[in-house]
Amino acid sequence: MKKQKNIKRIVISVFTLMLSVMVLGCQPNTLKMLASYMEDRYPGSDFTVDHNELVSYDREYYITEVFYKNDMFPDGEIRAHVMLQNGQWVYKDNYMMLLKRSEIEEYMQKTAEEKFGSCKVFVNFVSSYLPSSFPVTADADEVLDNCSVELIIYIPPSSPKNTDYKTQTDEFRDELLNDGHANVFGTVWRIDSQPLYDNLSAPFSAAEMDKYEDVSKKVGSFGQFPY
Repeated sequence: MKKQKNIKRIVISVFTLMLSVMVLGCQPNTLKMLASYMEDRYPGSDFTVDHNELVSYDREYYITEVFYKNDMFPDGEIRAHVMLQNGQWVYKDNYMMLLKRSEIEEYMQKTAEEKFGSCKVFVNFVSSYLPSSFPVTADADEVLDNCSVELIIYIPPSSPKNTDYKTQTDEFRDELLNDGHANVFGTVWRIDSQPLYDNLSAPFSAAEMDKYEDVSKKVGSFGQFPY
């Protein structure tokens, strides 16, 4: 009886090993696929892998996200994403959004100031991916017209506390729709610390939002989050 149990364990172990080898053998090299995609899409640009954060695999679903860096963006802000969807590999990345960020922020700053007065507008490039089908030669207006772009708007402490931010946010949303920017979405925050506001040069990270929760408050949101 004991011998039979041992044989059974051996058989199960061998079967598990064979199955693992088969699965791993079929697993695509998505890191290599993403590297080729980035090289082909942005010829002449150099990318170094910083790390890959999200990898998930089973027989029907596979997704990989890789963080890259280069001389322009040394902190691993460049993200590329590949996903197996309905039997097809779908690629997205945020590199073009990083390159266009200043242009988009300047473009949207004018519209935001018309509704909120003095403020700071940033593109949240972390969530703003562009599909591989989108032309890399597109200008800021084309990006805003055709792609999901998340904006973070910060209002200074000089703004009166009795301001009707909901009405201002609704008017800002309506202006976006009138301009054809239906895919733009985001949030509006009031900052109650002048030094903090003055030093803002990018959207808060999650850790910074927790750190400054006593002097920052979300006062509005607009558009439809795509996820």
